[in-house]
Amino acid sequence: MASAFGKFTGNTIGEAAAFAAGIAIAPLLEPVVQELRNTTWAQAPDRPLDPNTAAEAVAEGLLKPGAAASEAAMSGIASTPFGTLVELARTAPGVAEARTLIRRKQISADQLHHAYAKAKIEPQYWGPLDALLDEPLPPAVAALAAVRGLIDPEGTLPVNPPTEAGKIPPFPVYPISGKAAAAAVGLSEDAYGVMVGINGRPMSLHEAASAYFRGIIELSDFYRAVSEGDTRNEWRDAVLEQAREITTAHDAVENHLRGYTDETTMLERTARHGMSPEDTTILFQNAGRPLVAHQITTGLARGAKFNPEPNELKDPYQAAVQESNVKPSYYDLWIANRYTYPSLFQLNALVKAGAITPDTAKDWATKEGLAPEVVDALFKFWQGEAGAGAGAGGVKSKTYTYSQIHQAWRNNVFTDAQALSELEAIGYPAAKAQTLLATWKQSAANTPTGG
Repeated sequence: MASAFGKFTGNTIGEAAAFAAGIAIAPLLEPVVQELRNTTWAQAPDRPLDPNTAAEAVAEGLLKPGAAASEAAMSGIASTPFGTLVELARTAPGVAEARTLIRRKQISADQLHHAYAKAKIEPQYWGPLDALLDEPLPPAVAALAAVRGLIDPEGTLPVNPPTEAGKIPPFPVYPISGKAAAAAVGLSEDAYGVMVGINGRPMSLHEAASAYFRGIIELSDFYRAVSEGDTRNEWRDAVLEQAREITTAHDAVENHLRGYTDETTMLERTARHGMSPEDTTILFQNAGRPLVAHQITTGLARGAKFNPEPNELKDPYQAAVQESNVKPSYYDLWIANRYTYPSLFQLNALVKAGAITPDTAKDWATKEGLAPEVVDALFKFWQGEAGAGAGAGGVKSKTYTYSQIHQAWRNNVFTDAQALSELEAIGYPAAKAQTLLATWKQSAANTPTGG
C-alpha cells in the first residue's frame, strides 16, 4: 500500500510536500492552463467530432454519411459501427401514430414493425400488436345491434328479431359476434347479456297498463315493464292506477246534467281529475245550455214557468241569451227572433181570403226574412189579389179550400153545380173540375151522405 502510494506521490517527504502544494495551487493555475489549452487548439484545430454527434448530424441531414464516417474514423470508429450509430440516432413515429398511419394505409406493415423496433419493442410482441389494429365493435353498440337485429343475438334475447322480409326491405345482418366484441375488451358473456338487456326497452308504462287492463298481458308482465324501464319498482302500483281509464270531468258533468247522478257524485268524479268544486261548477254552468228564444216563447204560451237558479237573471229571454255563446252585442237581435211569422203560402192564403191587408202581409214577410226584392214583388201581387177579389162594397167574397169544397159536397151543403163553381173559383179549369166531381162520385166513400 505504501509502495503504491509512494509510486504516485514520490519517495521522499519533500516530493510529497511538493505534490500537496501542487494540488492546493491548481485552482489558482486553471485560468493560465486554460489559456494555454485554448492557444494550443487554436494553433492546431484538428480534434474530430464525437462519433455520436456525427451520427446525429447524419440523422438530421446536417452531414453527408461519408464525411461523418471520416470524422468518426478519427476517433477510431469504423464505418460499420458508425452506420449502427446513425441508425440509433434516427427516430420513427411513435407506436400510436404508426398504428394510425397503417389504418389509413399510409405506411406498410414493414414500416409499422420498424416503428415497433425503434420503440424498443421485442419482435415477439409484434404479431399480437398487429392483431389489435382492427378495433372491435364497442360492446354497448353490439348489444344495441343485437336488439335491432343487425347482428346475431347469440341467445341473449328471449325473442329474436324477425328474419322474414315484408314489404319494407330489412337491414342486412352483419357477421359480427357481439360476444367476441365483449370478450375483446375483457367482458364476459354474462356481462354482454346484461348490456343487451339494458339496451332493449319494454313498451311504455301507460301502454303496458292499458294492455293489462285489456287482458293482453298479465300483472307480472306489467311489473316487468316497470323493472325493465327507468321507473323504480315502488312506483309501479301508482302508475297502474294512474293509467286506469276513468270518465272525464266533462262526462261527470254531463251525467249530472242528464239527471243520472246527483251533484255530490259529480263533484267526487271531477275531484279524481284534481278539479275543485268551484271549477266543476264553472264546467257545469258552461255545459248546461238554455232554450232558444222561440222555445221560451212557446213554453210560456203553453203555461210553463221559468224557474231561475240562484244568481240567474229573472227574465227568461235575458237569462237564455246571457247563458248562450252569443256575444253581448247581438243580445237584442237574438231576443227579437222569439216569434215566428206565417209562411209565404199562409200569407198568400190570408191575403186572398181578405184576412189581412197587403200592407200587413208585406210587414210580416219582411219580418220572416224574405229578400226585399221578393217582398216588393209579393206586395204588388197581393195588391192585385185584394183588388180582384173585392165585391161592390170593397169586401172580398169568401173563398173555400179544396178540402172544404169536397167536404161540403159530401155533406150536401154544395150541389154539384155549386161544387164545380167553387172549384173553378179557386183556380181549377172547368174540365178539371168536372173530372174531380166525377172522381168523387165514383168512390162510395165520396158519395154525398144524402144520397
